[in-house]
Amino acid sequence: MSKYIKIFWFPFVLLLGITTVGICFRPLLPVDETRYISVAWEMFTNHSFFVPLLNGEPYHHKPPLLFWLIDLNWSIFGVNQNIVRFIPSLFALMSLITVHFTAKELWRDDEKSAFYAPLILASMALFAFFSSMLTFDVMLSFWVTLCAYALVLASKRGDLKSWLFVGFAIGGGALTKGPVILVHIISIVVFAKYWRGGFNKKRWYLGFLGAFLIGLFIALLWAIPAAIEGGEAYREAIFWGQSANRVVSSFAHRHPFWWYLPMLLFLFLPWLLFDVVFKRFGHIKKDRGVRFLIVWITGAVFLFSLISGKQIQYLLPEIPAFSLLAARIISLEFKKIDLNSSRYISYVYMFLGVVFLAGVFYLKYFQNRYELSLEPLFFMALFIFGIGFYLKKFTPKFIDRQLKAIGVSIFLFVFALHAGMVDIWKMQDLTPIAHKIKELQNSNKEIAICGKYHGQYHFLGRLKKPLLVVKNDTKTVKDFIKKHPVSIFVYQIKKDICFWGFKPLYRFPYRGKQIVFVKAKDFLNIY
Repeated sequence: MSKYIKIFWFPFVLLLGITTVGICFRPLLPVDETRYISVAWEMFTNHSFFVPLLNGEPYHHKPPLLFWLIDLNWSIFGVNQNIVRFIPSLFALMSLITVHFTAKELWRDDEKSAFYAPLILASMALFAFFSSMLTFDVMLSFWVTLCAYALVLASKRGDLKSWLFVGFAIGGGALTKGPVILVHIISIVVFAKYWRGGFNKKRWYLGFLGAFLIGLFIALLWAIPAAIEGGEAYREAIFWGQSANRVVSSFAHRHPFWWYLPMLLFLFLPWLLFDVVFKRFGHIKKDRGVRFLIVWITGAVFLFSLISGKQIQYLLPEIPAFSLLAARIISLEFKKIDLNSSRYISYVYMFLGVVFLAGVFYLKYFQNRYELSLEPLFFMALFIFGIGFYLKKFTPKFIDRQLKAIGVSIFLFVFALHAGMVDIWKMQDLTPIAHKIKELQNSNKEIAICGKYHGQYHFLGRLKKPLLVVKNDTKTVKDFIKKHPVSIFVYQIKKDICFWGFKPLYRFPYRGKQIVFVKAKDFLNIY
């Protein structure tokens, strides 16, 4: 037990510290976080276990595991928003454990890799940041990592237990974010001969087929009852429409084929810039464990590049693979690590500090249309520059302490960003608007949203009635106003818009613009 405490205490504290900073400083961010917690809220209040709901309608974009976990938390601790925001971080902590045991299986004679891997993963900037976001990608990262670990076990043992393990991980990933988990792990399966060497091909593929069917069975335990309860449109969407549309013609986040390549630099920060990692990589590519990780990373990047919808967080499940790769390189090359090994990381901090400082002076003397307080931003710029300066001048002599120093620098960097952007976070907070909607609904007012509604008000206002959603075109709006003449529109406008002949009922600042509450009879004057 003391051995595992020594391995995990620092990565655990680091990751939970970063998560806590995010939760303390940031509100639930629209539209993703506010939408997902609103879906859980509607499932909770409507006692809808199988079918996720958004504004009273079935929500088919995501499976229910995150929503179930939120509702379970509320059933135990009461309705809250801060405790449930730790759910992704719990999966991140489980990922730290999983990469440790994966390293032990890949390199049985190398204890250092297994020791370094959790520390490196906990201090991967994007992975740590998204661990405090109430989204699906860090949860999926755990299932992908667990599946990769199980595939390593299956390649060595080939027993039923290992393949059941693979199937369980596939099922968990499917309930988290759908069949996309297969995109992350299929290259590991297809190119097993490259990273594993000689093996029984028939047994391997039959084993994976069985594991896939187990994962499918787990997913269908939810999908079939949900399809029956949700109706024909919902059934078509969860079994085919969502996945097919995202692959062929994404309705959001469309980018060219090569878009992920430059994003890899940001995805693998800061350890991609650790001197030994990028200089010594070519020396160990014959290592079978390294081959396994190369297949995992490159296969996923290539396949996601073929999919039209792209966001950097879609590749979060490949960060554990990179942390394993970095841990292996550092372990094999530790004698070549010197006090200058983190110099490139420190240079990036100092560069960012200078860029942010220039941004503060730009806002002060040229433009500040968001009316930001400059003191926190100035503090942020100097603090980040100071992190880089300290890392450059006072790097610890011992390797373990040097790696921990880089981890601490990520925590301090995240803290500085959140503290410096305090005004920006306030601009994202929709809670006052949601409370006003709740107040008006309690007075039996009809509230209408013009355009798309992403559920951003339902949980924040604890709404129990659907909002009216009106298509964003003039004819539809006019027809709606004729039928609902005393309704109130909630609408986003530019901050400097002029009102002639009437005054909005309420105004709220939002992202440098305004959210206004307008009587239906006045709405066409600003529409």
